[in-house]
Amino acid sequence: MKYLIAILSVSVIAITGCNATGGGVRTDEPLQRSAPLKMNSVIFVDHSLNRTVIDSFDDKITTVKVSVQRKGVRSTPTGSMEVWAVLRNHTDYPLQVQAKTSFFDSQEAPAENASAWQRVHLQPNSTATYKEAATSTTAAYYVIEVQEGR
Repeated sequence: MKYLIAILSVSVIAITGCNATGGGVRTDEPLQRSAPLKMNSVIFVDHSLNRTVIDSFDDKITTVKVSVQRKGVRSTPTGSMEVWAVLRNHTDYPLQVQAKTSFFDSQEAPAENASAWQRVHLQPNSTATYKEAATSTTAAYYVIEVQEGR
Protein backbone atom coordinates (compact mmCIF):
# COMPACT_ATOMS: atom_id res chain seq x y z
CA MET A 1 0.00 0.00 0.00
CA LYS A 2 2.89 2.39 0.81
CA TYR A 3 4.35 1.77 -2.62
CA LEU A 4 1.03 2.43 -4.34
CA ILE A 5 0.65 5.77 -2.52
CA ALA A 6 4.24 6.73 -3.37
CA ILE A 7 3.74 5.88 -7.05
CA LEU A 8 0.47 7.81 -7.18
CA SER A 9 2.09 10.84 -5.51
CA VAL A 10 4.95 10.89 -7.99
CA SER A 11 2.51 10.51 -10.89
CA VAL A 12 0.37 13.42 -9.69
CA ILE A 13 3.44 15.64 -9.27
CA ALA A 14 4.72 14.73 -12.74
CA ILE A 15 1.36 15.35 -14.42
CA THR A 16 0.81 18.64 -12.57
CA GLY A 17 4.31 19.80 -13.51
CA CYS A 18 3.74 19.05 -17.20
CA ASN A 19 0.42 20.88 -17.25
CA ALA A 20 1.87 23.91 -15.49
CA THR A 21 4.62 24.29 -18.09
CA GLY A 22 2.60 23.59 -21.21
CA GLY A 23 2.44 19.79 -21.24
CA GLY A 24 5.79 19.27 -22.95
CA VAL A 25 4.99 21.51 -25.92
CA ARG A 26 7.80 23.80 -27.06
CA THR A 27 7.01 27.49 -27.12
CA ASP A 28 8.36 29.35 -30.12
CA GLU A 29 8.64 32.73 -28.43
CA PRO A 30 12.31 33.80 -28.68
CA LEU A 31 13.67 35.43 -25.53
CA GLN A 32 15.04 38.26 -27.67
CA ARG A 33 11.51 39.30 -28.67
CA SER A 34 10.61 40.36 -25.12
CA ALA A 35 14.04 41.69 -24.11
CA PRO A 36 14.28 45.44 -23.46
CA LEU A 37 16.08 47.57 -26.05
CA LYS A 38 19.70 48.14 -25.05
CA MET A 39 21.71 51.06 -26.40
CA ASN A 40 24.96 50.30 -28.26
CA SER A 41 23.80 46.83 -29.23
CA VAL A 42 23.12 44.63 -32.23
CA ILE A 43 19.72 42.92 -32.30
CA PHE A 44 18.36 40.26 -34.61
CA VAL A 45 14.87 41.28 -35.69
CA ASP A 46 14.66 38.13 -37.81
CA HIS A 47 14.75 35.42 -35.17
CA SER A 48 15.48 32.64 -37.65
CA LEU A 49 19.08 33.92 -37.76
CA ASN A 50 19.84 33.87 -34.06
CA ARG A 51 17.45 32.95 -31.28
CA THR A 52 17.15 31.36 -27.88
CA VAL A 53 13.90 29.67 -26.90
CA ILE A 54 12.96 28.12 -23.57
CA ASP A 55 10.88 24.97 -23.97
CA SER A 56 8.37 23.71 -21.44
CA PHE A 57 11.04 21.66 -19.68
CA ASP A 58 13.10 24.83 -19.08
CA ASP A 59 15.71 23.76 -21.63
CA LYS A 60 17.37 26.50 -23.66
CA ILE A 61 17.25 25.79 -27.38
CA THR A 62 19.57 28.06 -29.32
CA THR A 63 19.65 28.44 -33.09
CA VAL A 64 22.62 30.37 -34.45
CA LYS A 65 23.06 30.96 -38.16
CA VAL A 66 24.65 34.39 -37.74
CA SER A 67 26.34 35.91 -34.71
CA VAL A 68 28.04 39.18 -33.83
CA GLN A 69 31.77 38.61 -33.35
CA ARG A 70 32.67 42.22 -32.56
CA LYS A 71 31.03 45.63 -32.61
CA GLY A 72 32.19 49.13 -31.97
CA VAL A 73 31.99 52.84 -32.54
CA ARG A 74 34.46 55.52 -33.60
CA SER A 75 34.46 59.15 -34.67
CA THR A 76 34.61 60.16 -38.31
CA PRO A 77 36.78 63.09 -39.50
CA THR A 78 33.64 65.28 -39.45
CA GLY A 79 32.97 64.46 -35.79
CA SER A 80 29.98 62.20 -36.30
CA MET A 81 29.66 58.62 -35.07
CA GLU A 82 30.48 55.57 -37.19
CA VAL A 83 29.38 52.14 -35.99
CA TRP A 84 30.50 48.73 -37.18
CA ALA A 85 29.69 45.11 -36.54
CA VAL A 86 31.53 41.98 -37.64
CA LEU A 87 28.93 39.33 -38.48
CA ARG A 88 29.79 35.64 -38.70
CA ASN A 89 28.01 33.04 -40.83
CA HIS A 90 27.95 29.73 -38.93
CA THR A 91 26.38 27.78 -41.80
CA ASP A 92 27.89 25.81 -44.67
CA TYR A 93 26.12 27.91 -47.28
CA PRO A 94 26.22 31.60 -48.30
CA LEU A 95 23.80 33.95 -46.55
CA GLN A 96 22.62 37.43 -47.31
CA VAL A 97 21.50 39.60 -44.41
CA GLN A 98 20.43 43.22 -44.14
CA ALA A 99 21.35 45.67 -41.42
CA LYS A 100 20.32 49.19 -40.48
CA THR A 101 21.23 51.55 -37.67
CA SER A 102 19.23 53.90 -35.47
CA PHE A 103 21.20 56.67 -33.77
CA PHE A 104 20.17 58.27 -30.47
CA ASP A 105 21.31 61.42 -28.67
CA SER A 106 22.76 61.62 -25.15
CA GLN A 107 19.25 61.44 -23.66
CA GLU A 108 18.49 58.29 -25.71
CA ALA A 109 16.02 60.10 -27.96
CA PRO A 110 16.24 59.46 -31.72
CA ALA A 111 18.93 61.75 -33.16
CA GLU A 112 17.94 61.13 -36.80
CA ASN A 113 15.92 58.77 -38.97
CA ALA A 114 17.09 55.17 -39.13
CA SER A 115 19.48 54.39 -41.96
CA ALA A 116 18.36 52.42 -45.02
CA TRP A 117 18.70 48.64 -44.99
CA GLN A 118 22.15 47.66 -46.28
CA ARG A 119 22.91 44.21 -47.71
CA VAL A 120 25.75 42.19 -46.22
CA HIS A 121 26.92 39.07 -48.07
CA LEU A 122 28.30 36.31 -45.86
CA GLN A 123 30.20 33.43 -47.43
CA PRO A 124 29.95 29.99 -45.75
CA ASN A 125 31.69 29.89 -42.35
CA SER A 126 33.13 33.38 -42.78
CA THR A 127 32.76 36.95 -41.54
CA ALA A 128 31.79 40.27 -43.08
CA THR A 129 31.65 43.79 -41.67
CA TYR A 130 28.68 46.14 -41.62
CA LYS A 131 29.38 49.90 -41.21
CA GLU A 132 27.15 52.96 -40.93
CA ALA A 133 27.87 56.60 -40.12
CA ALA A 134 25.52 59.06 -38.47
CA THR A 135 24.70 62.24 -40.35
CA SER A 136 24.27 64.20 -37.12
CA THR A 137 27.03 65.09 -34.67
CA THR A 138 24.57 64.75 -31.76
CA ALA A 139 24.48 60.93 -32.00
CA ALA A 140 25.74 59.34 -28.78
CA TYR A 141 24.20 55.84 -28.88
CA TYR A 142 23.21 53.33 -31.55
CA VAL A 143 21.18 50.19 -32.16
CA ILE A 144 21.97 47.99 -35.17
CA GLU A 145 19.15 45.75 -36.43
CA VAL A 146 19.86 42.63 -38.52
CA GLN A 147 17.42 40.59 -40.58
CA GLU A 148 17.68 37.96 -43.29
CA GLY A 149 18.17 39.42 -46.78
CA ARG A 150 15.02 39.86 -48.82
